[in-house]
Amino acid sequence: MVGVLSGFRVEGFDIIPAILRKARLQAINVGSRDMFETMNHAIEQSGFRPVIDRVFPFERAVDALYHFAKGSHFGKICITF
Repeated sequence: MVGVLSGFRVEGFDIIPAILRKARLQAINVGSRDMFETMNHAIEQSGFRPVIDRVFPFERAVDALYHFAKGSHFGKICITF
């Protein structure tokens, strides 16, 4: 479940079948919209830019994925169209 910002009760969701099937539940924590907007404003004001490791053309997308899988990159790996 993603986006459970209004609480932890979900109508119609029975946790027991998930437990019996040994389902893996992975939580993703996010902040509020106000926090998101504050973060974006701070990034804009600071001039912060992401670090780009390499840029691949779309035709070499498979090479980009291999580069990512090696784990030797520092920063973002971009694929352009």
